[in-house]
Amino acid sequence: MIISGGLNVSPVEVEGIINDIAGVKETSIIGVPHADFGEGLVAVIIASEGATLEESQVIREAKGKLATFKVPKRVVFWKPCSAIP
Repeated sequence: MIISGGLNVSPVEVEGIINDIAGVKETSIIGVPHADFGEGLVAVIIASEGATLEESQVIREAKGKLATFKVPKRVVFWKPCSAIP
């Protein structure tokens, strides 16, 4: 559970919404320190191969489906490294 602005946010709920966005392969929601809210949500996304996603697009689509306090403040795109031998 992430507490943002005194409100409880379930990372699983937010991940489910973002995972439904075209081009998103997998999402993890994490809480990071935020000066105003205590914790702010950050979406760490692995994009599907060949997909082109932008932070503003992900946030815009999330805003259409989530309460404002559940929308990530930032989006980070993670490129997984190849398997370690």
